[in-house]
Amino acid sequence: MISLQISLSLKKILIKLGLIYLALLLMAVGLGEGAEVQAPMAVVVIGGLLSSTFLTLIFLPVIYSLLDGMMARIKGNLVS
Repeated sequence: MISLQISLSLKKILIKLGLIYLALLLMAVGLGEGAEVQAPMAVVVIGGLLSSTFLTLIFLPVIYSLLDGMMARIKGNLVS
């Protein structure tokens, strides 16, 4: 049940991020008036979103699971 909720939440997050990246990519290509101002800003925002997505969805869960495993081993050694 929980894994189904997690997968649905992850699906929603990835769809929203995909749409945001697509919109910003179109803005970064920019062919209209003011594109010379908007394109660099869009590239910076895309980089920020990519890095925050990586940190939130990949890096932090990995660090949490590693620390959780270490804490379980430490508690197991202290008990026995």
